[in-house]
Amino acid sequence: MKRNTSVDIFAISDLAIAALHALGLLFMVIALVYGIFFSGDAEEEVFMGVLGSIIIIVPLLAGLVVYGSAGFGLIKRKSWGYYMHIAASVLAFFSVLLIAYAVVSFVFVFKPEFRQEFFVD
Repeated sequence: MKRNTSVDIFAISDLAIAALHALGLLFMVIALVYGIFFSGDAEEEVFMGVLGSIIIIVPLLAGLVVYGSAGFGLIKRKSWGYYMHIAASVLAFFSVLLIAYAVVSFVFVFKPEFRQEFFVD
């Protein structure tokens, strides 16, 4: 049986988006460490900076986990990878930059030949 190349394309896309989340997460952790230890700000300003950083870090971490697991699941052609890719597409709707990705992803994910890669009928 010939492998569906759209699955591989979406797997690479999911892993690339996960890598972008990892870079954002790394940047925020560095900024957080700098703000706590080296900024010299007042205690209240440091607290607000930590709170703001946590508000940004949590969605980045969630995106890293969802997109990373979706990418690896699609590469291995696991059924959980198919569902994680759907979850990643839903998450993409919450980002202005990834709305087009989400629409294209939903167009492909519900095609029979895409689903056939993961489930034997």
